[in-house]
Amino acid sequence: MATRVVLASGKRAFISPQTIKVENLAALISCCKIYICNCSGPMNVALALNTPIVALLGTTLPEEWGTYGEAHRTLKSPTKKTQDIPRDLVLQVIGELLEKQGYKPW
Repeated sequence: MATRVVLASGKRAFISPQTIKVENLAALISCCKIYICNCSGPMNVALALNTPIVALLGTTLPEEWGTYGEAHRTLKSPTKKTQDIPRDLVLQVIGELLEKQGYKPW
C-alpha cells in the first residue's frame, strides 16, 4: 500500500529508509510536511516534533493511542483493518493538512 501511495503522489512522497537510531528517525520525520503512519513508536516521534500526522488506526482505540492537537488527524478503520479506511478520506485529510500549511495539494 505504501508503494501505491508514493506512486500516486507523483514522487512527492517517499518510503523512509531503515533507521537504526531514534535521532536519525527524528531527523527524517522533521523533514516531512505530513507523516502518514499507523499507531507506532515513530508516530510518537512525529507527535513530539509536531510534524503533522495522518494516523491510520485499525484495532487501536483513538481515544487511548491516537494523535492530539490541531496539526494532526487520526482516522479509524470501520472494520479494524487499516486497508479499509477509505482512500478518498485519507487523501482529503492529507489535502486539508497541506492547505493549512499553505501548500496546494494535488
